[in-house]
Amino acid sequence: VASPGSPPTRNHGVPTSFPSPSPIMAVEDLADSIGDFICAELDSSRVYLPTIEPSPMPTAEIVPFPEPTPSPTLESYIFKQCSSENELDIVFMVDSSGSVYDAEYNNWQAELDLVDDIVNSLPSASSRASLINFSGCGASFSLTECQEMGRMTTEFNLDTYGNDLASVSSKIEAMDAADFNGGFTWTDEALGLALNQFNTYSDSDKGKIIVLLTDGEPFPYDEGHEPCITSTNYESATLAALNELNVDIITIGIDI
Repeated sequence: VASPGSPPTRNHGVPTSFPSPSPIMAVEDLADSIGDFICAELDSSRVYLPTIEPSPMPTAEIVPFPEPTPSPTLESYIFKQCSSENELDIVFMVDSSGSVYDAEYNNWQAELDLVDDIVNSLPSASSRASLINFSGCGASFSLTECQEMGRMTTEFNLDTYGNDLASVSSKIEAMDAADFNGGFTWTDEALGLALNQFNTYSDSDKGKIIVLLTDGEPFPYDEGHEPCITSTNYESATLAALNELNVDIITIGIDI
């Protein structure tokens, strides 16, 4: 998972990238960074708890000076879900186009693992999630035809599982190589599916975030699949509509 760029900032409707001291971040580290960002957007923070068990209370059978429990280190901590009560609707977009492919489907699995890790860091009582699995078709196909081919799939809606993030996680964990699409990369159309999720299932007072995982430029080139268009100040009509809804977009590069 690649993550170029400067520290994340609040930037509605425009992709936000996450920093790394090196060009590549492990899935767990990136999920942790994104979890912190999302929780901060909800005006909250995540709590760290030690995993080392406390020393038992002395009894008559225990020597007077038992071995002390070691002080917890960073490695002995696990993060707790964000404790915010602010409501959040989040749409994950995973790129399964042909350029993401590798023989062992490692890139695809890394995408799914990252999404699952982020889901498990969300405030479970106030968050809902949707997942869009996208690639694209040739120039002669319409969006409807491409969807009928299974290349632009909403795996589940924001209201499918509601606040049951355990079921969301189970659904993601059940996905595998059989769910990989192949094909081209229709990024703007996929963002349109995310926009539809917010317009159909979300309320104006809920926080809205898109997490977009992709490996590069939309394709075929210059066929209207780009969300960033130079002639319109790098903003397609889809991005403009997401901007109107105050949607934060987090973009993550896969194998780039």
